[in-house]
Amino acid sequence: MSKKFQFLIIIFLITQITCLGQSIEHLQIYIGQTSSEVQNIVAKEVQTHYNARDWLTKTSAKTNYVDGRISEIMMLKENVMIEKFNKGANYCVHYVMSRDTLSHIITEYFNLTLQEVRALLVNAQSTNVHGYYFDRYLKSYCKVYLSGAGTVIEYYQKAIMSALPLAIQEQLQMLNKKFD
Repeated sequence: MSKKFQFLIIIFLITQITCLGQSIEHLQIYIGQTSSEVQNIVAKEVQTHYNARDWLTKTSAKTNYVDGRISEIMMLKENVMIEKFNKGANYCVHYVMSRDTLSHIITEYFNLTLQEVRALLVNAQSTNVHGYYFDRYLKSYCKVYLSGAGTVIEYYQKAIMSALPLAIQEQLQMLNKKFD
């Protein structure tokens, strides 16, 4: 595997921390992080693409404000190569803030199918419990669904066990006992 292609895979995985909880140490975004930290990391991610060679991936970002505070940071990525499907993915990551803190992440895929996004989650070794894809520590999860506009949405948030459906809670308790 070429170094260029490995780099592209790493960049794709960085953006997939939205659900998979994976990161590169210097580009780590997580629920609970401050809006300014997320904004700086996204800016660095956009800047890396100005220096990229060969594979053409377009990256841009926009910050939205409400009452002078950051409410959302959007990062649009176009033509991110996904080897498994032999195509470039186009998606927008919405880092949604609450009280200057990252509360949840929504990724909108414009040209991947529901099955393709789910396959990426399974390959990332997330734990699928009735359609909820949990990170390896069962501390956060994402749901993947089709929007009314027909795009695939990946909604990532911290797992609050009492807020989950009872069937999910029971399954997670069984998994926790299995790992203890």
